[in-house]
Amino acid sequence: HLRYVNNAILPTDAPLLSSWRELYKVIYGANAVLEGLATSNGLSQGKVLQLKGEAEFLRAFCYYYLVNCWGDVPLIITTDVNQTALAPRTGIDSVYNQIISDLNHASQLLSVSYYTGEKVRASRWAAIALLARVQLQRGNWEDAIALSSQVINSGTFTPLVSPDSVFLRNSRPAILQIWRSEGYTLLGQTFLPSEGSFSFYPFTEDFMQSFETGDKRRDSWTRPFTYGGATYYRNRTAALPGKEEYLMVLRIEEQYLIRAEAFAHLNNNRDALADLNILRARAGLPIISDTTTRDSCLPLIEQERR
Repeated sequence: HLRYVNNAILPTDAPLLSSWRELYKVIYGANAVLEGLATSNGLSQGKVLQLKGEAEFLRAFCYYYLVNCWGDVPLIITTDVNQTALAPRTGIDSVYNQIISDLNHASQLLSVSYYTGEKVRASRWAAIALLARVQLQRGNWEDAIALSSQVINSGTFTPLVSPDSVFLRNSRPAILQIWRSEGYTLLGQTFLPSEGSFSFYPFTEDFMQSFETGDKRRDSWTRPFTYGGATYYRNRTAALPGKEEYLMVLRIEEQYLIRAEAFAHLNNNRDALADLNILRARAGLPIISDTTTRDSCLPLIEQERR
């Protein structure tokens, strides 16, 4: 895994190639759904809107990660192999324009309620939440504030729950999760060593020291174990009845961080710190005073994101 940390990734990297292929498979599927829905007459209008919104959300979701990992990438919005087989790379701005268009449209089509009893299919809030992140990264501060505020003010995902409950199946802060039949995530399992053995992916000591004294997140989400005279830290993961975990894709805490960062860029440190302090209070940490300048406010937000 150090090849990723050290930015020494080879063109032959197998996991990266797999990610590229799988993302484009999902994009192909989304395009096929959208083309099929355009000519379908066997579905109710409500079902057509739901499936179209979900397909547009998934296409935007995949392109978000493609453009962030690779930059210019082929922009494929058709299943026509004559157009896609030799498609050239498309500029980042054009890819982002497609992402924003898809998410805007999906947010209009999708329902605010979840289609099943679980948060594993995109709702309107998932589209708006991802769009808030995109607008933040594009430097559109006012849009990022307006979008994240919609999600926060919906009341669907607040008030914040204790750190122990954050990553559980269908937890209140979850905006979108990926279902796992095992009841624990593969990422959590990766960090978790078997008794008496080492971890391939231990948290660094620098990371562990970055938690402030008394941070409930460190107590809830990590646990030390000793191997070969060294202390490693493992991620919390569970599969007990009532404690099942799904993979968290979007959650409300990020929306507070998005809004705080956008506020800070607009030199509104008071509101930026107010959002930051909501997260700090939940973690059992003291609030930060409102005397902080913009240049010292942004590192505080970065630290909370970490």
